[in-house]
Amino acid sequence: MIQIVKPNARIAIIAVYKQEVPVSLAQVMSKEVQIIGASGYNHEDITKVIAHINEKKIPTGTMVTQVYKRTIRLFIPSGTDSSFIFQ
Repeated sequence: MIQIVKPNARIAIIAVYKQEVPVSLAQVMSKEVQIIGASGYNHEDITKVIAHINEKKIPTGTMVTQVYKRTIRLFIPSGTDSSFIFQ
């Protein structure tokens, strides 16, 4: 990973990896690279991403890597007027 970044680059780690990712600390030091971890996003970030998806600026076809079927059980007391839409 470090061999492809420019000197003085900033790398933000925003994903969780199943396995450890090897990083050359010698390359981090010699290129003066900053590695930053991020575990959350603010409202502005989320709004911008949603806008980009709606405007088709982001190709979403490769974002979904797996779909799980889910069973949803609802308890609705008798006599209540409720409707639900699931997609």
